[in-house]
Amino acid sequence: MNPVLTIQLFGTPQIVQNGMPIEVVRRKSRALAFYLAAHTQPVSRAQLLGLFWPDHERTAGQQSLRTTLHGLRRVLGPAILATDSDLAITSAADVDARALSAAIATADEAAIASALERYRGDFLANVELPEHPEFDDWVSAERERYQRMAVRGLTMLATQRSTQRDYIAALELLDRALALDPLQENIQREAMRIAHLSGDRAGAIRRYEQLSHQLDEQLGVPPMADTRALYDAIITDSRALNPEEAEIYRLNERLPTLPILPRSPIAPVQDELPFVGREAELTRPSGSGSISRAARSSSNPSRTAASESALARAIISKTNSRPAATAISSISRAGRESRSNRDWIRLSTVWGTIGLVLSISGSSVPLAASKRRSRA
Repeated sequence: MNPVLTIQLFGTPQIVQNGMPIEVVRRKSRALAFYLAAHTQPVSRAQLLGLFWPDHERTAGQQSLRTTLHGLRRVLGPAILATDSDLAITSAADVDARALSAAIATADEAAIASALERYRGDFLANVELPEHPEFDDWVSAERERYQRMAVRGLTMLATQRSTQRDYIAALELLDRALALDPLQENIQREAMRIAHLSGDRAGAIRRYEQLSHQLDEQLGVPPMADTRALYDAIITDSRALNPEEAEIYRLNERLPTLPILPRSPIAPVQDELPFVGREAELTRPSGSGSISRAARSSSNPSRTAASESALARAIISKTNSRPAATAISSISRAGRESRSNRDWIRLSTVWGTIGLVLSISGSSVPLAASKRRSRA
């Protein structure tokens, strides 16, 4: 059975009883009803007096509260619960704000989705009591709180959809969240990542460019380092986006006939600092704690990607005209030009291509032996 009383607090507020809208004429009476509906626990009369009649003597304020309460009871009937000290609206009433709070607290996917369908706009949109700034301050604070709650619910659902690889649905949910808070960079990064995983690399890049423009226009700041790092990964098509999702990766757009190769995990390098946010270390003179020129070069994603592509092309070219061992020798000589451990880690996918060359050619040259010779 549907609840007898429904109160909508998101968007333009409305009270519906038995399927019919109810009009509460007096503005302060409406504000009192909405205030009570937003609370799941009874509200003390003293709190209501301080909020709605702060300038009244206590006796006069209590009389005004009783008069307002009498008018509400004529409209809402037994939904208004009153004691000598507290007032409340029955928990049997269906209040959209209460439903969203409960759904987020339980993290139930179906309940969150249902509650978010009722999030039609800001909390108590266009409701003001200029003569009562305390009430307006409460509305503003609750408006922000429920907006954050809606964003949280949308991102929770998006995470679940992404886990199920339903990337289109995940992006739709993230876009709804970003419509509420477009400068939330962690959500922007997730949208970029999912767009790329869905195959829309151009869309992921476009999202970054739009975010960068918004940040510059509104705040005069660039995107965060994590956001720029993700953008670099997308630009270079490295797919270093999520350990569980970063399995499929093509070396070169010009090699469509090659099977999809797994990306080798990047082992941590204990004696080097991460390059993001390390400009001071990069500019430090050589000596104690400095970063080598080779390591600095390897931090350039576009340069590394270009090296991988060039080496891959060299392998295929050599394989078409010479034995596989010759191709391996060529790649080994190229690799010896840079002895940085990080360079070899970043070029690990090239060895996957060498393995493919060996399998095509039927060569008996051991791959591990080739690697050892190249590091000599």
